[in-house]
Amino acid sequence: MSTRTVKSPKYKIEQLGIWTVISRDSKSTFKEIFQLFRNVIYLVGSILWITTTWDKKSLSLLKSRVLECSTSISLLLRFTKEVYSLGPLYFIMSMFFSSWNVIEASLSLFFTTRLLDSITIILNGKEEGRKTIVTSLLGILILAITGSFVVKISRDIDSVIKSRMKLHFGAKTLNENLRFDLVTSNDPEVRNKLESFSDFANDEGLWGAFEFSRNLLFNILSVVATLHCGLELSTQDPTFRLAVMTSLVKPLLRFIHTCYSFPSNYVSYSSNPHFPRLRALYEVASTDTYKEDILNNGCEPFIKQEFHKSSEALGDTCTEDVWFQMYYKNYFLRNLISTISGDISLVIYALRILWSSENIPLASLILFQQVSSTMSLKTEYLIYTIQNSPNQIRIIRYLYSLPDIPNKMTDGIMDFPTNIEKKEYTGVEVEFRNVSFAYPGTSNKALDNVSFSIKPGQLVVIVGVNGSGKSSTIKLLSRLYDPTEGEILFDGLSLPNYRLSELRRVSAILRQDHPILPLSVRENILIGSSGCDISQSQLEDAIERGGSGNFIKKLQAQDETVLEPIQTVMTFLDGEDQGLKEEVEDVEKKINISGGESQRLAASRTFMRLKNMGIRLLVADEPTSALDPEGEYELFTKLRQDGNGITTIFITHRFGHLTKYADLIICLKDGKLIEQGTHESLISLKGEYKKLYDIQAKAFVE
Repeated sequence: MSTRTVKSPKYKIEQLGIWTVISRDSKSTFKEIFQLFRNVIYLVGSILWITTTWDKKSLSLLKSRVLECSTSISLLLRFTKEVYSLGPLYFIMSMFFSSWNVIEASLSLFFTTRLLDSITIILNGKEEGRKTIVTSLLGILILAITGSFVVKISRDIDSVIKSRMKLHFGAKTLNENLRFDLVTSNDPEVRNKLESFSDFANDEGLWGAFEFSRNLLFNILSVVATLHCGLELSTQDPTFRLAVMTSLVKPLLRFIHTCYSFPSNYVSYSSNPHFPRLRALYEVASTDTYKEDILNNGCEPFIKQEFHKSSEALGDTCTEDVWFQMYYKNYFLRNLISTISGDISLVIYALRILWSSENIPLASLILFQQVSSTMSLKTEYLIYTIQNSPNQIRIIRYLYSLPDIPNKMTDGIMDFPTNIEKKEYTGVEVEFRNVSFAYPGTSNKALDNVSFSIKPGQLVVIVGVNGSGKSSTIKLLSRLYDPTEGEILFDGLSLPNYRLSELRRVSAILRQDHPILPLSVRENILIGSSGCDISQSQLEDAIERGGSGNFIKKLQAQDETVLEPIQTVMTFLDGEDQGLKEEVEDVEKKINISGGESQRLAASRTFMRLKNMGIRLLVADEPTSALDPEGEYELFTKLRQDGNGITTIFITHRFGHLTKYADLIICLKDGKLIEQGTHESLISLKGEYKKLYDIQAKAFVE
C-alpha cells in the first residue's frame, strides 16, 4: 500500500491492492469535528454570558450543521407520516411492538435483580428468598414466551407495511420515471437517484429507511432506560456509578476510531489494468450474450491464454473489496482498543474490592457487570444506527427530490387539432430551419445547418450512408432531443409549442430495434394505443398487417404469450434433484424469436396506432433491416397504403423500390443536407444520391 497527498489539503489518494481510493483527509475531518465541538462550547458559554466573543466562521459551520440536521429530521418526519397514512393501525401496532425491546430490557433487569438478591439471601442462610426466586424465574419465562410472540406478530405486521410501501412508493417512482424526458433521465445525477429505486422486487432501500427511523427512536429510549436502571442500582455506591458510566467508553472509542479508519465520502476505481481485463474475459466466457460468437469464431484458446496472462500479471495483488481493506487496515489497533476499553468496568469493580474492606455481594458484581455490558452493547448499536443515517436519509431525500426535478425539455401548451377538415391529405407539415444538433456531452455535430420542408401528406425518403444524420433527424422530429441551433416547425408552429404528449400521440415511429417488452404479445401490440376501445378483429387485423401472425399462431398461448417474462425463479439445490428442476423447467421460460419476427411485432403495433390514434406523421427508421426482400416489400407497401394522406418519412439503406413513390428525397452526408428533390431530378444531378443508387443497382446487374 502506498499513500501520497493530492494538491488539495482536504483530500488524499490511497492505493489499496488494485483499488485507488480518493477520500477526504481524516485530519481535515477531525479538525471539523473539533471545530464543531468548540462551537457548541462557545454557544453554551455565550448563552450563560461567560463569553461574548464568537468566531464567525465557526458560527457559520455550526449553523450549517444545525440546518442540515433540521432538514434531515424534517425529511424523516415527512416520510414517517406518509408511511403512517398507508395503514395507521398497522403503523401504531408496529411501533408498539417495537417498543417491546425497551420494556423487555427493563423487566429483564428487574427480574434478574430480584433473582440475584434472593439467591444471595438464601446463601446467607435465610429462607425468605425462595418464593421470590420462583416468581422471578416465572417472570423470566413469561418474558421469553412474550418476546417470541411479539417477534412473530411484529414480523407479520411489518410484512403488511412493507408490501404497502412497495406498492405505494413503487407507483410514485414509476410515475417519476415516466415523467422524465430522455435528456433528463440520462443526466448522471438524475440517473443515480432513479437507480436507487430501479429494482421493484428489492424494497430494502425505503424499508431500511423506515426501520432506521423506528430503530433510532427506540435505540435512544433503550440506552436512556438502561442507563437510568444502572444509575438507580448504583445509588448506594459511587464507584459502581462510575463503572456504569465507563461502559460508554468502548462504543465511543470505537466510533472515533471508525471515523478515522473510514472516510465519510470516498470514490474508488481499479487502477490496476489486469483486474478489469480479467473481469472482461470472464464475462465474455460466462455470459450468454457472447456465447454464439465465442463458439462460432473459435475464441476459446484466446480467452484462456489471455486470462492466464492477466492472472500472472496480477499475481498476489489484493483484489478484496475496498471496504474490507479499509476495515482491516488498522484492525489490530481497533481490536486492542475495543478489548481493553470493554474491561474498564470490570477493572473498576476489582479495584473497588481491593481498596475497600467492605463486603460486596457477588450477585451485585454480576448484576453491575451485566448492566455495563448491556449499556455498552446498546450504545454501540445506537452509534452504528446514527453512523448509517446518511445512507438512509439520502434514500428519503432522493425520493422527495424527484418530483422537484424539472425536465430539461420544456413542454408546450398547445394541442394538435382533433377534428381535421376532410381533405385529401391529413398529414402534418414539417419544416427544418437551419437545424444543427450535437448530442449532450459532445461537440461533434450530428446535423449541421439542415433546412428542408415537407408538405402535408407527402411521402419522403431520407437516404445517406451510416453516420450521415438520418436517425438523428428522426429523434428531433419526435422531440427526444431539441436542436442545438435552428428550429423545427409542425404546421407552421415551432415544435416546443406543442404538448409532448400530443406530439407523441399524433406520431408513429417505427424504429430498427424495438425491444420486446416483458408483457404479453397482445400488450406489446396494444401498448401504444392506450385509451382506445380495441376489438379482437382490430387486433387481428394489425397482426396480419404487420406480418406477425404466422409466428404468433405457433405460440402455445398465442397472443397471451409473454416472450420475455420477468425472472422470479430461484433454485436452492444441495446436489442434483432432477425432480425439482423439472418442476420449474417451463416456468418463466424465455421464448426466442428472430430479429425479423421482432420487427414484424413492432410493425403490428404501428399498424394498430395508424388505425386508432389519429396519426398525422409516420416515420419508419430502418424497420426492415432483419427482413427478407419479399417481407420488406410487403411491409413498405402496407405502410404506404395505411399511411395514405399521412405525412410519411422512410429511412432505409435499401431504398430502390421506395424512391419511385417518393414526393421528396433528402440526401444527407456527414450531417449536412447534400441534395433534395425527386428521384429523376437527383439522378440527373449525378451527385451523392446517384452514387448510392448506382451501388444498389450494380449489385443486381452484375
